[in-house]
Amino acid sequence: MKFNVRKNVFGLVALFLGVAATLMLFLPALIDIDSEAVYSGAQSVFGAQIYDLGPLGTVQIEPSFLGIAAFLLPALAGLIALLSKKGTIVSAALFIGATILLFLLPTYTKTTLTLLGNTSVYETTWAMGWGLISAGVLSILGVFVSLYVFMMSLRSE
Repeated sequence: MKFNVRKNVFGLVALFLGVAATLMLFLPALIDIDSEAVYSGAQSVFGAQIYDLGPLGTVQIEPSFLGIAAFLLPALAGLIALLSKKGTIVSAALFIGATILLFLLPTYTKTTLTLLGNTSVYETTWAMGWGLISAGVLSILGVFVSLYVFMMSLRSE
């Protein structure tokens, strides 16, 4: 099978948008409004220690499967858009799902306080960082590109 760049230019654009959205994982994603601390997407979804209270305990961000999916879905959607013209509707659906998960990341990011062996929920007020907003916007652009490719494939049939 020969890869034709001219025919797959929008697939390449969708892949670029998806990979760029996924790479936003390394940029500021969540901002703790109370302490004004900034956490990258990787820290937000894979977990990170916020405060170390020594032998008394810790405050940490818990790992989140939804957060991991939010950052990985755009790259998968871009890959599907590149490899399959018929899969562009699936690609658009994955981009939509990623967008929703990305913009809801502050609501489902869980922070816990472990104090003397007892774990409880630690209330944190999150704001979206520019890396998270950029990932969401790139995913929205991916939706439009995927839908455009899908409409063009319907038109050519």
